[in-house]
Amino acid sequence: MLKKSGDIYELTSWVQFKNLIHGISTAAIGNLKIGLTRGEDVKVNKHKLGRELGFDANKIIQAQQIHGNKIARVVVEEAGDVMHGVDGLISNEPGIFLMIVVADCLPILAYDPETNAFGAAHAGWKGTLVKIAQELVTSLQREFGSKPENIKIGLGPCIGHCHSEIGPGLVEKFQSANLNKGVLQTASGKYFLDLRALNISQLLDAGIQKQNIDGPIKMCTYESDEFYSYRREALNLTGEFGALIGIKNYG
Repeated sequence: MLKKSGDIYELTSWVQFKNLIHGISTAAIGNLKIGLTRGEDVKVNKHKLGRELGFDANKIIQAQQIHGNKIARVVVEEAGDVMHGVDGLISNEPGIFLMIVVADCLPILAYDPETNAFGAAHAGWKGTLVKIAQELVTSLQREFGSKPENIKIGLGPCIGHCHSEIGPGLVEKFQSANLNKGVLQTASGKYFLDLRALNISQLLDAGIQKQNIDGPIKMCTYESDEFYSYRREALNLTGEFGALIGIKNYG
């Protein structure tokens, strides 16, 4: 479940982790996507986010997303950088804060309290098709020795399936990839994509425990003006909101 505090949302089940900083911004924070608005505006908005969550925004490491499934391991020396060509970031170092941005796509946060490893990934339909959720789990296992049963997953708001109609070509791609669980067909023959259900299915297949997945049951970016939405705003899109995670120290 997500709980709002100021202009950000936090996962209620993660409040117990006193060493962890995480949050999902709303449109009130402003655009966090580099290149969509003036760079100075994004910088100002990052500092708004930092003040809300209580961390130094200069320590944000951001993914410059390409709708793939590549995950980059980052270190404290890269604080303030933008990592190009990736859709996810992982680390186990304190004092840096990993951020991805979305506007209808599904933000995925991960935290392993046993190893202090953490990560963030951006799952649109393209990333979902190439199983970025599973790649996030695999990367935490490979790089930090995390066990899937220990990893906590936080999901943010995304577009609801009722506003995510897809055509026959895309339906075929998901069926060919054996990803049918989130492809819904109506009585009229239209198809809709359930991003949340597809990624939860992938996480469960990767060994994540169902009780360790938290997030809103229904919080649709298309229907809520608290969040940016590509489908709702189309060519008038003014921003993307962020999902961020990091640890303060090893304690």
